[in-house]
Amino acid sequence: MNYKKDRIVPRNRMLTGIEVCKNNIEGLLKDAKLLITKSSFCHAYIFVQFAIEELGKILIFREKLETDLSDPLVIPKREAFTHNPMKIQKALKFLGEDVNKVCEGGFERGFFEKAFEQETYVEHQTRCDCAFVDFYGSVWHVGASIKKELLVNLINRIEEKLPDA
Repeated sequence: MNYKKDRIVPRNRMLTGIEVCKNNIEGLLKDAKLLITKSSFCHAYIFVQFAIEELGKILIFREKLETDLSDPLVIPKREAFTHNPMKIQKALKFLGEDVNKVCEGGFERGFFEKAFEQETYVEHQTRCDCAFVDFYGSVWHVGASIKKELLVNLINRIEEKLPDA
């Protein structure tokens, strides 16, 4: 299979794909919770971010089933499988915009050095900040400001709303 192409999915296989996504989300959140117990909030956030992206994928699949009566369905690769900002946006709308932050700090994002607590939003860049080492402000950094309470609230909201996705 050429993984650069759009996906051609028979309508009768879409609900199975949605269930596979839901199972994947549950596994990702389970792993995130384990990391939270170890106070590894940045790494836990990475799993939560992946769960949010999978949730966005489910919403795209549902929308496609409702608006496109063709069989098989053409699922644009960029839309459902690679365009993370759009999936995140759809998932946050579904979850409620009140869960769009995982740290509420006193400084705007990037305003000062990362050592200061700052606003940290649920977005693709936060996943990258939590996963990779960077150098700025004359210091090496890994991670982003993540508040345990907000991260746990986000996980709880995903788990609460997942059956309705």
